[in-house]
Amino acid sequence: MKRAAAVVLVLGLLAAGCGEGEVEEIETSTTAPPPSTTTSMVAASTTQPASTTTQPAPTTTSGSTTEPPVWAGPGFPEARPPEEIPWDQVGAGWLLARYVEASDSWETSTREALFLIDPEDVVYAVTGWDGAQILDWSPDGRRVLTFDGELKVVGLAEGATSAVLAVIPIEWHVDGRFAPGGDGLVLRLATEGHVRLELVGADGALRTTFADFDYPAGGYGDPAFVEMGITWLYDPDGTRLVVATSEGIVLRDGQGVVVRMLDTPGLGCTLSRWWEEGSVLAACYDPDWAASTCWYRGPVPDGRSLWAVPLDGSAATLLTPQPVCVSEATEPAPAYADGLPIGDLVAARTGSCCECGGRLDLIAGSTVTFWEGYEDSYPCSPSLVAARPEGVLVLDTLYGWDADEGATGMLGVIFEVAADGTTRAVTPAEPGLYGGVRQVFTTEEVGG
Repeated sequence: MKRAAAVVLVLGLLAAGCGEGEVEEIETSTTAPPPSTTTSMVAASTTQPASTTTQPAPTTTSGSTTEPPVWAGPGFPEARPPEEIPWDQVGAGWLLARYVEASDSWETSTREALFLIDPEDVVYAVTGWDGAQILDWSPDGRRVLTFDGELKVVGLAEGATSAVLAVIPIEWHVDGRFAPGGDGLVLRLATEGHVRLELVGADGALRTTFADFDYPAGGYGDPAFVEMGITWLYDPDGTRLVVATSEGIVLRDGQGVVVRMLDTPGLGCTLSRWWEEGSVLAACYDPDWAASTCWYRGPVPDGRSLWAVPLDGSAATLLTPQPVCVSEATEPAPAYADGLPIGDLVAARTGSCCECGGRLDLIAGSTVTFWEGYEDSYPCSPSLVAARPEGVLVLDTLYGWDADEGATGMLGVIFEVAADGTTRAVTPAEPGLYGGVRQVFTTEEVGG
């Protein structure tokens, strides 16, 4: 089973007027404790009601004075109880969602719980949650990796917690993943201008250092700049590692030894996920665009494209339209950061400069169709979760809008989006509420 990957939804105040750019939803955590808490052809998108999968409401023993578990209360999805989770089936196609209690006030959306969602959208309650940011979900589906100043592995089935005694410098950004095929962890430790990428054991002992170098800090005006210095993808079988830095994209073996340089089709490339068998998805700035008068006209750089990069060293394939600088153009070019296939289409999301600045495009060759969102809620900052046979799963914010008061509610919802833009809610979708899905994980390997 492939290692889990996180998609993080930022729920905050709406920021009007933001364009696409390089700064995306941050999947790293700092040493401070986390809070608890192009021209587009627009298609006529239709919507369907939320999933109608029948799920029995939680029950309590008659006459019992014991308070029901958090997940059984109002504001959470209806779910089967933890004892019904088929742990031996949890894997490909399943989701792990960190859910904040939905309410009509941001201040009261504080209680949290974890839920498993199977490929048929049946929801299972796992446990209540303390608000800690989750870094990763283990390949066996039974553990999560958290960081609140200390790395911890939390068992989902039995609730046991163990500390990972890795050496982490104070005030460094920490990002961690379970290493495939074993009990190790891949950690990216970054500070302003320096980064380390290393493999440690479950006890925190250093096993392998993949990278340890200085990089230019805060160089967003430089198209070769890579935030945090490095991104990586670990082959699910644990035998290969792909890393991307400002120097290019490199294939290494499982111990970090260089196998070959890969085709690097642009500048500042970052790795998004494994694409087809034998290739990775990379997001790179177009060199001609970066050298033109159109470069860096907005709050952050734009004009980033998606490429499929083969591991055999052959030429990369462009998956999104190449940006072209037109002197009279007033809109920035899309800055694509991630993508998933829907049949012959590519669902591509842009990065964003703020909480509500990204978008999702459905691309067929040179035809770009803009996803309109769900019902009357304009897309906020959609994140791609995983592919399904007939569409893709997207995590986005559902919000209402009042001309005088602005946003009314910001609810994190998982949607299934079909190739024609038809949208169906997988988790509860009630405009006007706050809370909902804060993080969602799958068993698909994505870039760190």
